[in-house]
Amino acid sequence: MQYQGMTPFPDVIDIGKGNTVVSELLTISESEDEDLRIYSMADTYELIKDHVPQGIYPFAGTGAGDFICFDYRSNPYAPKVVFYFTEEAGEQAIHVVANSFSEFLSKLHNGE
Repeated sequence: MQYQGMTPFPDVIDIGKGNTVVSELLTISESEDEDLRIYSMADTYELIKDHVPQGIYPFAGTGAGDFICFDYRSNPYAPKVVFYFTEEAGEQAIHVVANSFSEFLSKLHNGE
């Protein structure tokens, strides 16, 4: 809750096809400010829900239009973390980054 809408530090993660920058953690609470709604988890989900399988929910953006998401499909209590490539389709668009949120956090680095 404390860091929603902010950039994590370190902010680089290997997504299996090279590194990407995690530019913002999406917000849990929705804003009345139209300019800030692009950072809302709910609004982002509405944008991508027709393009991802059910059970995939975004929690971070890359700034390049791609998203880092929780994947609840195989375990509703312990989601994996996946990278969603908006330019790809179907299952090819989803790549596992970490088996848990804790593992995801431990994989963040400063790009060096």
